Amino acid sequence: MRFGRGYRGLIEEVVTTIGSEKLMFGSDAALFSAAQQVARVVTARISDEDRRNILGQNAKRLFGLP
Repeated sequence: MRFGRGYRGLIEEVVTTIGSEKLMFGSDAALFSAAQQVARVVTARISDEDRRNILGQNAKRLFGLP
């Protein structure tokens, strides 16, 4: 089933394929609900560590933030 610009299970597939360390949440799509897009990551069947990486830790590392 498709929703947004991806299909159900897309987050899990990407994490399995490339790892959560290479995936960072971001959105510039004004036509999609930001809350819905975050919910896709929050409800994905991935570990809490993967969620933290995608929703913030990877950005902190990339931009050299504490």
